[in-house]
Amino acid sequence: MKVRLLNGTHSLIAYLGALRGVGTISEAIATPEIESAARAVLRREYEPSVHVPSGVDIRAYEEQLFERWSNSALGHRTAQVGTDGSVKLGQRIPEPALLALDEGTMPHLLALPVAGYLSCIAPLPGFAPGPHARDMVDPARARLAAEAQSARNGADLAHRVIAEQHLLGQGLAERPDFIARVGELVDTIAGHGVEAAIRDSIAASEHGLTETRGAHR
Repeated sequence: MKVRLLNGTHSLIAYLGALRGVGTISEAIATPEIESAARAVLRREYEPSVHVPSGVDIRAYEEQLFERWSNSALGHRTAQVGTDGSVKLGQRIPEPALLALDEGTMPHLLALPVAGYLSCIAPLPGFAPGPHARDMVDPARARLAAEAQSARNGADLAHRVIAEQHLLGQGLAERPDFIARVGELVDTIAGHGVEAAIRDSIAASEHGLTETRGAHR
């Protein structure tokens, strides 16, 4: 529960917040679209993948998480939480994403933090992710940034780092549908902004869309 519900959603908030120019987690979660994305990924894509222990009130636990993230006294920075994403995302994304894919559902909201991570650490040419993204430290930054500089688009970048370099492990490396969805969202972030990518992901999740839909609509 902790690794996925708390840590996984924490990553989403950090990358989306940084791309929106927000320096702290509390400021990020105060942004309505980021809060909506966080609640949606928790309920629709993380919760179905965890076993809730007997006696645990999942809704109460969820509200405790949002209270924690909203606490400005903690001072958690988006750059701090987004650091080492090449390690953290591999622990937080693959299992719930593969579970959804194996059930015939595209995990649009799990693809979103992956696209956010790539946009922060390895932005496409011409896209400036902002100072909070630049402050993130990642052992894979130089390698992934080099791939981004020669990538044709988000789909090309996502294929290189997920399929070829196994950023998220072997299982997702073999799921071209998920990789294509990440690529679409990278292009949406670069071309239309992170808010557009959030709206896209939430809408697709609400309607249960199982296929990629094209980044520019």
